[in-house]
Formats: sequence, C-alpha cells, structure tokens
Amino acid sequence: MVTFLAGGTGTPKLLDGGDGVFDPAETPVVANTGDDVELGGLLVCPDVDTTLFAESGRLDRETWWGIADDTTETHEELQELADAAGLDAGPRYLPDSAQTAGRDIARWRRFSGVAEFMQLGDRDRALHITRTGLLDEGRSLTEATRTLADALGVERSVFPMSDDPVATIVHTDEGPMHFQAFWVHRRAEPAVESVEFRGAETASATAAVRDALDAPVVVGPSNPVTSIGPMLAIDGIREALESTPVVAVSPFVEDEVFSGPAGKLMAATGSDPSTAGVAEAYQFVDAFVLDTDDGTDLDRPAVRTDTTLDGPADSERVCRAVREAIERVGGGGVMFTPRLAAASLSGQSDAAWAKQAAPHVGCAILGGIALDEATRSAARDLRDRDREEFLPADPIAFVDDQLTALDAVGVLPGFNVRSATLDPITEAAAVCADHDALLEINAHCRQAEMCAAGAGESLLEDGDRLCEQVATAANAGATVSVKVRTEVPGVELPELSARLVDAGADVIHVDAMDSESVVGDIVEAAPGAFVVANNGVRDRETVFEYLEYGADAVSVGRPSTDPAVLRRVREAVEAYFADTRSEAGVSPDA
Repeated sequence: MVTFLAGGTGTPKLLDGGDGVFDPAETPVVANTGDDVELGGLLVCPDVDTTLFAESGRLDRETWWGIADDTTETHEELQELADAAGLDAGPRYLPDSAQTAGRDIARWRRFSGVAEFMQLGDRDRALHITRTGLLDEGRSLTEATRTLADALGVERSVFPMSDDPVATIVHTDEGPMHFQAFWVHRRAEPAVESVEFRGAETASATAAVRDALDAPVVVGPSNPVTSIGPMLAIDGIREALESTPVVAVSPFVEDEVFSGPAGKLMAATGSDPSTAGVAEAYQFVDAFVLDTDDGTDLDRPAVRTDTTLDGPADSERVCRAVREAIERVGGGGVMFTPRLAAASLSGQSDAAWAKQAAPHVGCAILGGIALDEATRSAARDLRDRDREEFLPADPIAFVDDQLTALDAVGVLPGFNVRSATLDPITEAAAVCADHDALLEINAHCRQAEMCAAGAGESLLEDGDRLCEQVATAANAGATVSVKVRTEVPGVELPELSARLVDAGADVIHVDAMDSESVVGDIVEAAPGAFVVANNGVRDRETVFEYLEYGADAVSVGRPSTDPAVLRRVREAVEAYFADTRSEAGVSPDA
C-alpha cells in the first residue's frame, strides 16, 4: 500500500493516469479539509470532492473543480436575487457568534448563501446537500465521505484528514480571511502576513488516517502552506510521516511554481519559495521527484522527470518516477511476484528462454551480453574455448529486440550487461527503461578474460568504477540491478552494496557462494535495496534459508531451464510468504 496526501489539484492530476502504476485499491488518499467552508448551510469540501469527482470520472478537467457539464441555474438565480435586492456579492461571513454555533465541523468558516461567492454546480450541490444531511444525522465526516465515495463508485479510499474542525485563515493587510475568500474571491491579491490553522491544536487524525500513514506516503505537488500545512498541524500526522518512507513531488521547478499562490504564501510564512524551500519545510521527506529542468541540489535522493501534468500520459510518467523514488528509500515493497527470478546464463538466456520460464517466475534476466569492444573481444575469446556467449553484430539492437519479444509475456524482464566503458551502458539503460525492464550490471563474472577487460568481478575490486556505471544507468532512466558475488578477497560486500544503492541501484542480486549469511549483512547495510539471493536455490530448505536472512526474492541460475525445479522453488517461495511471514503479521503479498 502507498498513501497519497492531497490538497488542491496536484494529487488528483498526479493520479489522473497513474492506475497502471498505483493500483487504486491499494493507494488511499488523505485529503486536506482546511479549505472546507459552510456556504448557505452546506458543508463544501473542495479537496475531498475534487478527489471523489476525479476518481469517479465526473470531474471537470478544464477547471479541475466541480462536475463536468454541470449546470449552474441555482447559483445564477442566487446572484440575480442578490443583485435585485441590492445585497453585496462578496463573501458574507456569518456573525462571530454563529462561527462557533451549530455543527462543530464547520467552525470558523461559515458563510451566508446570499450571492454565493463560490460557484456551485447543480449536481455538485446535490453532493453537498447529501453530505450535510449525513453529518446532521450523526455521521462523522469520514463516514459521510465513505458513503459518498461508494455512491459515486470510487474504488480508491478517500479519507478527510480529520473529523475535527480545522480552518485555514490567511491574515492579510486587509484583515483575516478564510483561504477560500483569499483565493477564490480575491485571487490571492492581498498582502499576506501569516497563515493560521485554526482548531489544529485540538484536532487529531482519525484512526483511518493513522492506519493509512503506516505505509509509504507520497506528497503530491500541492501548496506546502495551505494544502499540506493543515495536515502537518494536526496531532499525529507529522509524527507518522517521520516514521515511514515519504516521497514528495515538488510543486516548483527551482523557483518557478507550477500554479496557485504557493510562492506568495511560502514567502510570507518565512520559507524560500522554491524547491529548496519545499525541501527545507519537508524535513520528514526521504526523497523527491523533481523536474528535469530543476537543478536544485538536495541533501536527499531525487528522481528527475518532466513533472508537467497536463494529461494521463504525463501522470503515468510522473507516477513511475514516484514509484522509483519510493523504491530508492525502501518503501517500494515487492518488485515482482512470484518472488522468484530466472538468472541470466551467458549465451542461453534470450527471449525464448524467458518465455519458457515465465509460468513459474516473476522476473527473467536475459544475457549477459558484452556491450563494448573490450568486453566483446573477451567474449570472443571465451567462445573460442567453447563457452557460450551472445555476440550479435549490434548488441544494443539485440537488447531491444529481445525485450520487445517479452512485452506481453507478463514477467518483469531484465538484461545483464558487461561493459568497461560508460556510453554503451547509457544506451542499453535507455532501451531497458523504454521496456520497463531492469538493467543489470554484471559485477559477477569471474572469467579471466572478462576481468582483464575491466568488467565482471573486477568491478567489485574497483567500487568507484562500479558506482559510476550504476549512476550512469540510473541517470538514463533505468531501474538498476547489480549482480555481485561474495568471497572476493578484499571486498566488503555489505559496505559496497550500500554505496551502490546511494549511486542509484534498486536491486542487489547477490551470488552468496558458500557465505549465505552475507545476504543478511547486505540487507542490513543497504535497507533501500531489493535484495535477490542466488546460489544453490533448489528447494524449500534453500529458499527458506535465504528469505530468513531477509532477502526479498531468490533467483535460479542453471536449473532455470528445468520446469520441475522452477515449480518446486516457486511453491517454496509462495509457502514462505503465505505462512512464515503471515505469522509475523505481514500480509502474504507484502
């Protein structure tokens, strides 16, 4: 499960085309309610409602507010009546005595319905009437929201941040005003002196919100002050974020904000209006997703992509970057299921081999293949002494062709590559990224010819070069695996694994040789890595041994052509996670 924090339009836009990356059933949204108002006796929850309408396919995606093709006859009639009666059309706050009377959830944000300063569509209004009625019948805001979500056919869980009243009040040179009056009516024109989250000191997160925040969290590209700030002010939320992996998408490109008054509000509240200022405000965030044009140097990992969100294709792209960032900080969960990989066999592991293994594995790593002239020369020498090697005329085209053949097979593909130079790694990584495949750097092969060429096991003895290869592949957009082996003299594999993760590695694929316990040391040293254990994996005993050491998955090498072995290992993997881990309170697919 991954939980999204939503305020304004940022997170709904982020999720607009992201269902293929984040399953709606496993990705709840916690929505800001500091922007809520009571207007003409109806409780309006803009951030909750934008999420509900987006998830149900009803949202007006031109305005990112209200329901598409809605009519506004009631709103127009209210305007005409006010005009005919000579009544002012601005936000009409109810008297101070009324601000704390009536239903608690609407405290400090009650407006008269006269001249209705916020436009409500007719169908939109029906939702507000129903929600207000449910509240008056005794339901909490969380319960009312769940009822409305069910009625709208929303699959994703949507939770208001609290069932207690919290009102975002902007203090300006013209006096205090609710955020909706500041933004909707005045278009953020008044000078801002400070921002208050009235009621936050006595509000608390609901049980549903606390449960949702027990998973990795994504902060969408929302206004840090008025969209995320109210949540952080509530008891229990900041503390929860400090104890779980958190990724944030910056609403800025350096010092240029995408939309809205975030820059003005950040400056007024003492923060630099920029990506750097967001990072300073979000000390609980473990990694960021930044735009490719954002050169901000952060003290935490950053994944870069085009963060424009103008449609579903943009959403999917940014969601994939978010997923990568989550995996980098150890919140990515399972990379493939079943948690069994078929490991590369030189000269044998091509698309046809992967298709044969596919019924039993969740991942198939093709190759290895030599990419540059030094390693291709070494491969020719190895072939001359009767070892099987892939030596196509164009190795990059070969990688592309083989991965294309696996596009619809249903396993996570990967390609194990050998290179002494960086340019071919960039090319191969870009191809792998295009196919959503792993790029696996071979620091494992111990054949003398390949080591002499500067690849394979020799890279373990030169950690700087290996980290450079990892960073090169990661910067090209690939999900990066590194195949390593234990028992190399002078190489402290746990420490090296931690360096590889810092350089951008997502997976450490470790051949444990006769040192199985090193798997546990790697898991401890590199908590952000997805660790795949290899060597001698044949049966329940070997599978359970590696998984007990903390490996996330296991791989099978030479027996990968034997369906009986693959079937037996898969059954053992599934038994471990269904039985042993469930005893510890972890779900079978965790």
